[in-house]
This record gives sequence, structure tokens and C-alpha cells, in this order.
Amino acid sequence: GLRALLARPEPGGGVSPSFLLVLMVFVGMSAPSPSVKWAALACGLLVDIQGGPVGEPILGPAALGFLLGGYAVVQLRSLVFRESVAALAVMTFVVGILVQLAYVMLYAIRNLPVTP
Repeated sequence: GLRALLARPEPGGGVSPSFLLVLMVFVGMSAPSPSVKWAALACGLLVDIQGGPVGEPILGPAALGFLLGGYAVVQLRSLVFRESVAALAVMTFVVGILVQLAYVMLYAIRNLPVTP
């Protein structure tokens, strides 16, 4: 319900937030390591199914990006207080940067020309 409240409708489309990254980081800070990997993969696949910058859904780039983000959460969660809202916000920011870098890198690699 919060997504519709925060959406920015515009004539040519609109923008609405996705809270899957926050969910993945929250699960990553409190769940065992194997569960974090599966949750990150599931969240990434949900983002991939929504469609990417090329229009049609391509399974893989966001899933691998979220998997990298889940790995980062598992490695960094021993450095922060798990019950802290500020730690969740900072961790979401850091992991969001990693996820988007991997996402953009994979789409850039996909568009490289292949010459024999």
C-alpha cells in the first residue's frame, strides 16, 4: 500500500519505489547465510520479471546483482548492530550501490559487439 502512496504519476509513465532491496537487506541481517542467498536470488528474479531497460524481461542481471548484494550483507553484518534502523539504512545504501553497479555492468557486457 505504501508503494502507491509514494508513486509519482506523470503523463508519459511514472515512477514508483520498489522495497525489495530493503526486504533483502533486512532478511540478510537477520537470517542464516543459506537463507540469505535464496532470498537475494528470489528478490533479484522478481526484479528481472518486471522488465528491464530494454523492455522485455531478461532473467539474470538483477538476480546476480542481488546475489552479490546478499553476499555483501552476509560479510558486513558482523560489523553493525542488527536491530538498528540506522544500520539497516546504511547497509541498504551500500548494498544498493553494489547491486546497481552489477546490474549496469551485466547489461553493458550484454550489449558489447562480438567480433570473431
